[in-house]
Amino acid sequence: MDSEKSVVLPPISNNTPIDTEMLIPLWSAAILETIKELHHLKPDSGIKTIYRHDAGGYKGFVMPFPIYLRQEIREEIDRVAQENGKKLINYLWDCGKPKITLGGPSPDRGVWNQWAIFKLIFNPIINMLQDNAISQLVRDGSFEPWVITREQVEYYVSRASFVLKNNKCIIIAYCPLSGAKLGGLPSANVSKHVYLKAYTPVERCIFLSKYSNDYFWDDFNSPLSCDLIAEMEYVFDEGVSGKEVFESTANDLDLVKLGIFILNKQTEPIDEGTCILDIIGRDWNDIKSRIRRSNERMLRASGWPNENLLTKDLPHLVNIISVLKEQRNKYGDIKDAIWHFGRACLTPLPRDILLESVIGLDGLLIPGGGDSSYRFKLPGAVLLSNDSEKTLALYKKLEIIYKMRSGAAHGESKGESLENARDARMYLSRAIFKISELCDKGKLPCKEKEKPLDIATSLQRLIISKSSLINAWIESQC
Repeated sequence: MDSEKSVVLPPISNNTPIDTEMLIPLWSAAILETIKELHHLKPDSGIKTIYRHDAGGYKGFVMPFPIYLRQEIREEIDRVAQENGKKLINYLWDCGKPKITLGGPSPDRGVWNQWAIFKLIFNPIINMLQDNAISQLVRDGSFEPWVITREQVEYYVSRASFVLKNNKCIIIAYCPLSGAKLGGLPSANVSKHVYLKAYTPVERCIFLSKYSNDYFWDDFNSPLSCDLIAEMEYVFDEGVSGKEVFESTANDLDLVKLGIFILNKQTEPIDEGTCILDIIGRDWNDIKSRIRRSNERMLRASGWPNENLLTKDLPHLVNIISVLKEQRNKYGDIKDAIWHFGRACLTPLPRDILLESVIGLDGLLIPGGGDSSYRFKLPGAVLLSNDSEKTLALYKKLEIIYKMRSGAAHGESKGESLENARDARMYLSRAIFKISELCDKGKLPCKEKEKPLDIATSLQRLIISKSSLINAWIESQC
């Protein structure tokens, strides 16, 4: 019979919260001291495409690149880290919850030490070495193999300590945006999670050198051809699913695109490229490293916008996005309409632009859904009319759009007007924002027996309450 295995568990009496003021210096020292003792090793050399900026523009060069993932290096890091990481490992063990904080195996002390060294020291060192090699090659065309800066370590450890203490993960999403640029600022914070940034040529080259495998050769929305990068940062619970991450990034991208669309009264939306995800705090598992929502290798049917976001316009953009986000979070009808706007911005086909836009308008204008041309045209015309577009003209335009939508949905038309498709998308954006403003001011939704009604029913009741205005309009057309 096998002898009984002894398993040493962390002391329950010391099951205390992690103190980041103690953890950060221990962790930083473990990484920095370990890297000092690796300079005698010579990593194998492979090749990697590195992008650099010169007088001729952006070019990719095949350059020698260090290969750190080999057994000899792994064993040496493990040996050195056993000593340099002793205080770090002991501190975390004494906190009493290694399985929770590290997601490791059965908490046998020896096994857990190996797991912790791999997770806390080996992986960060390898990732920082590779990032620094890319940065050196982009800037200088050469690299030193064992260089990690103190700033790199402190930045990583401060963030990783937060997620370790709180059982969270940080996800940063990077999405190139084509058709817009910042006028006069390097970056702008437009909502809680989103920064718009104008990368320098060096920053573009570093980014694409790191993530070039995620972009196709004919990707016209790569960081080299886009003036803006949307950087989105989220703090999730450690067990977040890939679906939740996708929805968060997609929803914020739709809000930013809709906000710019409304701000500049566009007919063509800005376009998004492949969205790259970076994660601190857990393994990838079901979370993909990239999100590509646009139709692959398909150009849009019409032109490209060229929107300049001036410094003076940014407060207005922030306010638009804030109103949209608050009302989207409150009302499912507005959330659904923004979703359809997002789909109408991704598809290159006029038929699909028209269908997505009118479906989005249906949810805002027609109570209970269904096919109702009259309930679509009149509320829509009253809601959207302004000095530049009178109610009767809008009524007739919406009538045309609704007929085209019915034909497209039932396969009765073979081609849809691009102009009408673009108009439908523009009307959807205006309807979303006007209704969001009405909700923000407390005029929608209406209530019945103290229970809020859906947006479309509330809008129709609001319009009926202003029936004298509608009658005056009808009389003016007779």
